[in-house]
Amino acid sequence: MRRQLCGNIRRCRPYRPCAGHIFVRCSQLTLKGGHRGLSTQQHRDSTRGSAVFVGGAVVGAASLWTFNVMTRGAEEEIKRRWNDPNLRAYWLLEQCKVPEIPEDVSDVYVERHGLEDRIDAYVRQELTTEYLVVVGPRGGGKSTAVKKVLRGRGKVVYVKLDSEVSTIQERLRKNLGLPSHEQVELSHAFQGFKGLHGVEKPVLVVELDSNVSPDSIGQQSSELKTLCTDDKLAHGILVLSDANAAFKLKEDPDR
Repeated sequence: MRRQLCGNIRRCRPYRPCAGHIFVRCSQLTLKGGHRGLSTQQHRDSTRGSAVFVGGAVVGAASLWTFNVMTRGAEEEIKRRWNDPNLRAYWLLEQCKVPEIPEDVSDVYVERHGLEDRIDAYVRQELTTEYLVVVGPRGGGKSTAVKKVLRGRGKVVYVKLDSEVSTIQERLRKNLGLPSHEQVELSHAFQGFKGLHGVEKPVLVVELDSNVSPDSIGQQSSELKTLCTDDKLAHGILVLSDANAAFKLKEDPDR
């Protein structure tokens, strides 16, 4: 078929089968009902167009291959970090840092020495199995006080929950870039901190936005109880959005 289509091309270079010949001749045969002659200029134009077409396809395929390789490489690196306890701990600290305090907030912030001292004393108690709840009126400086105390401290994992991401596990999964099917358990996530330098426990701070549902407030407090009281793997600080949110906490005096 290729010989028949390309053999009648006159005043061209010596015949070399190429995609351009077949592509253009097929088009000519389809559009012009069997016309068998192509001028030199037509042949050159067709070959040039074919080269551009093939070149674009090659570049596109190469880009797609590179993207797939990079994606697979990133997924493998994520999997390696998640399965290694020490890497997992460093990864959590890197991706869930204590946020910076905005300058406009820092300029008007009034120090709460009583609150700041209480937070500092709590995170220094290695043997405690309690978790701390910071409650107060909205805009009263609760989260700013927590950030101020913990900014210079080491093992601190800080997560903020809102209406879109309302669980600690989901926020950790998103921050770490884990696939949606990956199940994140707090006890598993915090196991690796035992191998890091320093004897102090890690601190998990959970800040709740005002849009978080009441059911989620009770659920997150239960998660902190399990991590801090039952598993004894971390200190926990729950920062509520306002005073009314405290009524959504579950009654559990033994824990």
